Amino acid sequence: MRLAIPSDDGVTIAQHTGRARGFVVYEISGSACRKLAHKTVSGSSESTPGHACGQESGDCDHSAGGAAEHHGHQNHGSILELVGDCDVMVTCGAGPRLVNDLAGRGIRLMFCREHSVEDAARLLAEGKLDTHPEGTCDHRHH
Repeated sequence: MRLAIPSDDGVTIAQHTGRARGFVVYEISGSACRKLAHKTVSGSSESTPGHACGQESGDCDHSAGGAAEHHGHQNHGSILELVGDCDVMVTCGAGPRLVNDLAGRGIRLMFCREHSVEDAARLLAEGKLDTHPEGTCDHRHH
């Protein structure tokens, strides 16, 4: 199983998946996990968190009917491109549209309260990751 975890620094889990600078990808086999890569979102930098649509956050309105529809990123293309070969994503939070887009690609989304990317991957592999159903955000992104 291939696992993706959103992270700005490769160490801690990003609090908002759609604005993560990148994703750490693991291969999980049995109870073992092996880090494969830290894939970065195009256009992200050390000073500016990545953004799913590749736009600066001030240029993007993710609310229904906003600029999101206008510049055609309603399917979170850059994120789906990075994690399209993954089976599962573990995160702390994600917006409802991203949840739907991942589900549409067959990527199972799990929410956790872990802070460490490495701990989350290890705990998932061991079947000990404490997950919770609430992790979607419904605020307006700006």
